[in-house]
Amino acid sequence: MLFYTAGQRSPDATVIIYLPAGIHATLQNTTVNVICIIRPFKMKKVQYVAATIYRFYEKQNKGIPHFRMLGTLVLLFMLHLFHITLIFNIPSHWFFPWSSESKKLIQWLNGGVYVGFLFSIAQLMFSQKKLENIEVSEKSIKWAKIVLPIYFVLAILILGALLIKKGIEMGKIHF
Repeated sequence: MLFYTAGQRSPDATVIIYLPAGIHATLQNTTVNVICIIRPFKMKKVQYVAATIYRFYEKQNKGIPHFRMLGTLVLLFMLHLFHITLIFNIPSHWFFPWSSESKKLIQWLNGGVYVGFLFSIAQLMFSQKKLENIEVSEKSIKWAKIVLPIYFVLAILILGALLIKKGIEMGKIHF
């Protein structure tokens, strides 16, 4: 019996087995077991994206890069939450704590607490110290410079399209 393991760091590993003379391997007398473990989405990938955005802002020498990165992630998270509520017709009060029927001061306080909570969670997940320890290539930073604005524009366009669709369904927009 022969046993060989190709580790996770060698996904393109080629295994060649040379058999001694006199041993004839055929499809009838040979069994090959390949075990593939599919791991769930890793937080390291999300942290790498956050570190890339952080380094992108750091290179610009404007403002506080860590705060800008947190703001970017919170804004994108909120945009996607809006997308989800509109796509699946989920009542907005399930995700967003403010109501248009409340007084303006209460609306602003609720919104501030909500966004502050999201910033706090993002700060815990993506601390500046953690992000500075992640190596990010120049290629990734250049990629962020191109992809991030496109991603924002697409997310806002999708939100606009979903809002128009919702307005048509509610009968508030007529063509």
